[in-house]
Amino acid sequence: MNGSRTRGSARLVAVSVGLVLAAALAWFLWPRRHASPPPIELRNAPPVEGAALAKRRAESSDPAQVFAAGRRRLDLTEEVAGQLFPLNVPDQAFDPQCYLRHASNLDNRVNWPEHANGAWHLRTNSLGLREDRELAPQFDGLRVLCTGDSHTDGVCDNSESWPHRLEAELHAAHPDAAIEVINAGKGCYSFYHYRGVLERLAYLSPKLFVVAVYGGNDFMETTRPWYYFAGVDRPRFDGPDWKRVDAGKRVDAPAMAQVWTSVYYFHRFPSEIDVALGAALSLSADMAGAAEARGMRVLFVYIPSRAELDIDAELERSKAALAALELGRADLETARKMADRYLQGLASLGLPVIDMRATFRAAAKPPYWNSDLHIDVAGHAAIGAALAPWVEPLLSKAR
Repeated sequence: MNGSRTRGSARLVAVSVGLVLAAALAWFLWPRRHASPPPIELRNAPPVEGAALAKRRAESSDPAQVFAAGRRRLDLTEEVAGQLFPLNVPDQAFDPQCYLRHASNLDNRVNWPEHANGAWHLRTNSLGLREDRELAPQFDGLRVLCTGDSHTDGVCDNSESWPHRLEAELHAAHPDAAIEVINAGKGCYSFYHYRGVLERLAYLSPKLFVVAVYGGNDFMETTRPWYYFAGVDRPRFDGPDWKRVDAGKRVDAPAMAQVWTSVYYFHRFPSEIDVALGAALSLSADMAGAAEARGMRVLFVYIPSRAELDIDAELERSKAALAALELGRADLETARKMADRYLQGLASLGLPVIDMRATFRAAAKPPYWNSDLHIDVAGHAAIGAALAPWVEPLLSKAR
């Protein structure tokens, strides 16, 4: 009985993924033809079901009603967004397009012994972006919009994050050029948020939209909103699962604990690998189409977790966490293969991507903070340097 129900659910999910991917690819092709907040806590977030899910299903069942009401297909109310994402975290706010963003005009000192200054500052402008400056609606030069999760947001000063390291690289090579690179990254973001950033900030008319995908947990965290929009129940951890996850969290750094929760999720529910990758590629294609329709180019950057760089070293470094979660080499190989499949999917769509895995592996030290395992200042600098040659050709077109 349980086996037939599981197979039926798997078939429903596979069909839903196919429909979402087909719709996204259609959107992608249309313009070509016609011109450190804490991680999401899945346990504490209430399930999106019952009246809220029934209402969403009813609203989505009649396309005429959706168009008549003027709703965007990815709209969420603040109430529903709060069920999907951790809106109750201090110093952040609801946003109707991105669902959440940093609060405006923050200037928070974060003590950080590993940093050269012993601390860094989380500063935001009036838009809640990791910028020390305000942005003019119009910019006469090359404007680049970047987004990503906490590894783009930056566990570092604004000037040290990879979007601003990219800006510094371009300014050094072209001191007379007008260049502005905007950091719209935010901790807790994944693919749906990246799509929302494009919607929210398209009025700034960037020439390039850069999306940084973090392999550590972006794929897993996309499944929760995907299931909500698809109207399908999502697999959930049970009591023993949470006991293992809690034990794993107690013996590793916060950012790595997020990675292990994601690896464990796909270990526990292997059919979710296809769901997550289907959703990620659908949304990537959707972003590319939406960007092109607005006259922007799009570029993806893949940021690996430390677990993807050297599996033998990671098995030794994280043996306590992996033992608590009952994970092994095959699970780390799965994480690496998921990255390969996503990058191959981007290539099949003709979408450009910079894969940072080889650069990070070649570094003398893995470019992550030891205490936290977000990418460190050297990691941000490496991404900025890798991006610069891809962005430089756009300078002549912006003049």
